[in-house]
Amino acid sequence: MVRRPSDKVVRPTNPAQRELLDPAAPMSPEEAAALERIKSILLADGGRDISQYKDRYLRRRLNVRVRATKLPSYAAYVRLLEREPRELPILLDKLTINVTEFFRNPQVWRVVSTVVLPALFADRPEGSMIRVWSAGCANGQEAYSILFTLIEYLDQHPGKWKIVIRGTDVDRASLQTARAGCYPTATLRGATPEVVARYFEDAPDPQGEARPHVRVRKEFRDRVTFQYHDLVSDRPQRYFDLILCRNMLIYLSKAQQEHVLRSLHAALVSRGFLVLGKTESMAVALRPAFQLVDVAERVYQRLDIPPT
Repeated sequence: MVRRPSDKVVRPTNPAQRELLDPAAPMSPEEAAALERIKSILLADGGRDISQYKDRYLRRRLNVRVRATKLPSYAAYVRLLEREPRELPILLDKLTINVTEFFRNPQVWRVVSTVVLPALFADRPEGSMIRVWSAGCANGQEAYSILFTLIEYLDQHPGKWKIVIRGTDVDRASLQTARAGCYPTATLRGATPEVVARYFEDAPDPQGEARPHVRVRKEFRDRVTFQYHDLVSDRPQRYFDLILCRNMLIYLSKAQQEHVLRSLHAALVSRGFLVLGKTESMAVALRPAFQLVDVAERVYQRLDIPPT
């Protein structure tokens, strides 16, 4: 997971707060009850079901915010959540997983360009539709990256195709950023100068500071749709040729990983492709339903075999 500038490490100064430092340490019954109360507040008031997140991940991210408030315990933080409405959106932001650059992990994009896309377009009637889903798209860089990759590929393989790209996430603020398409210039370190010149324009810092920013040109922003979707609790989407779901599963329990992978299998068309994160793997029950295409880059192809 990428640490964002707001995630500054705040060292606890009192013994009670030091107990929050180790997400693997056992909790007292009072703190365990407070953690469950935080989960219920997030579900009831924030619309976020985090009950199946891995405990270590949840506590690690929660600790960032509790330490920042200088509170001594989860119980004290519950009281803050209950009396201060502005605290819940801040906590939701801390629990969000964000990818922060274009063309992250360049080798993945090479495999997509040289293996996945040729297979998708092979023997496909000209004029047909290619549907791509960036699941857990965060601020939108991945969704735009696959758009640019498709355009570059089709420059070398001309034809009339309808390209549909959808990015989804549970963080509404991140989706707003994705739709605006405005990013710090530093997020382009994985892009070539030619890509930057073709797809981006200079833009002012939306925070009013002096940091260099770029914006995806409008004609390309308009080709990607961003919408809210919870992979864990919402009904699966359908009929995608390619799904990218990278670096999200690792934060879920094994049961929820399998649930999400079943949904992604259902969302793919026959012989469609799925790209996971480099540290993620296919659930055992789903392995007969996917063919492994590239082991290093976690690229799979859907088989017409029901998961076990």
